[in-house]
Amino acid sequence: MARIERRVRNENQGRNQKNNPLFLSMNQLGLVILFALFLLSCGNNGKTKNDVADNTLNKKTVDSMRIDSAVLFSANSSKFYYTNHLYHRLPAKPEYESRLRQLYKHDHYALIALARYHREEDKQEIIRQLSQIENKVFFSYRDTIRTIMDAVAAWPSATYKQKVRQVCQNILDKKGADSYATSAFGALMAYNDRWSYNLIDKTLSNAKQRDKYYFDFCWSLHVAYENNPLPLFKPLLRKYPLKSGE
Repeated sequence: MARIERRVRNENQGRNQKNNPLFLSMNQLGLVILFALFLLSCGNNGKTKNDVADNTLNKKTVDSMRIDSAVLFSANSSKFYYTNHLYHRLPAKPEYESRLRQLYKHDHYALIALARYHREEDKQEIIRQLSQIENKVFFSYRDTIRTIMDAVAAWPSATYKQKVRQVCQNILDKKGADSYATSAFGALMAYNDRWSYNLIDKTLSNAKQRDKYYFDFCWSLHVAYENNPLPLFKPLLRKYPLKSGE
């Protein structure tokens, strides 16, 4: 009897998966990836090593774009973790903009990609969200600090530079600041200016003196620099090395 019950449960689970649109989309995404890998394995006959290398690189780029598009335009794209990765690196292509605006209605992370289009409406949205957290005393996991800082990093506009400065001064001294320090440092580095350098330097110096979040801040500094390796900030890596106990 127990064996029959298990079999019924398994069959029901299988039917539920087949009727689940997310399950179907994952299968479709898998087919796209397999097709991309197949394309990479073809077309190398009669070519030199350099030709093969160039051809492989070009195919990887094209296939990556196909996969990105398949994920972005999927009916369940906002449920994929990979979509969040896309928001951070997707180019500002015209064919993506309308889809990103659709996604932003129920996925606030899409603002990161929209910021690269430099639209006035997105600038005002960034200003609005910066104003919401500018003078907050307490923060929670529901706050969109990382999202707005990543959007600023994508578009470091002079219009809201002072707000970014005030927000970073506020949030980097709060409890739990280590959880969004990488995004805050990334936003500051995007301005590539002495004032942003000084603010990061002061944050690390204070943390080192108080031994509060110091190693986490060091890690965030190095990650932010790796994402945007601007020469201005390189001395900070030597000043605050990524080694515990130093």
